[in-house]
Amino acid sequence: MKIIKKKFIKYSLCPLLVLTFFFLPFLPLKNIKVQGNNFVSSESIIDICNIFKEKHIIKLLTFKSLQKDILKTFNEIENVRLKFKFPNTFVLTIYEKKPWVLCISDGKSWLIAKDGTIISTNESAIKNDQNLLIIKGLKKEFFNKSYINSNVLKEIMQYKEILSKHFSETKLMIETDDLYHINLVLEDHVQVYLGEFLNSNKKLTELKRFLSFISAEKLSKINYIDLRVDKKVFVEYGS
Repeated sequence: MKIIKKKFIKYSLCPLLVLTFFFLPFLPLKNIKVQGNNFVSSESIIDICNIFKEKHIIKLLTFKSLQKDILKTFNEIENVRLKFKFPNTFVLTIYEKKPWVLCISDGKSWLIAKDGTIISTNESAIKNDQNLLIIKGLKKEFFNKSYINSNVLKEIMQYKEILSKHFSETKLMIETDDLYHINLVLEDHVQVYLGEFLNSNKKLTELKRFLSFISAEKLSKINYIDLRVDKKVFVEYGS
């Protein structure tokens, strides 16, 4: 009977001690530091986290409250890792979604992730140093505050898939306003008229074959390449 009583006391006290530990006024969060972010500002992340200051650090670590709030608030962020720095500081490492395409229209830019999230519209933060596919001319109504239109995203995925098969290492820009008739710009200067994106695999195969036989000097003198007629490659050279 005594053994049973001791066990009862032991197992009754454990949850009580844990709860007491969680709610005692020690180990309050005082400082939050942010690192790893490029597009979401540190200030806006800290603003979201300020409501957790003075809260119990162990409780925050256990329930991951900061991480959940950040992911819920910022669509641009894919993951958050939290590190406790004694005595009262959290260091947040931010993992943002990766840039996938860059859309430009009427002087405005949208950096898009693969799931359609608009990562940034801040021109000073957008750098096309990753040879991203650039799409120029899409209508502004295709973009809302956080995402690109889902149907437009599907079309872009098809563009990316087909173009990457033929020009995976080439800097490309697409000019289009309706998603069905497009022009390509290779390496910032060679204009390629594709017309409808139907049968684009065949057109791009012809284009790649043509480019494999032309010198860099001749390429630099091309005004445009026209592939709008099936099985034909028309080229206009400048002077």
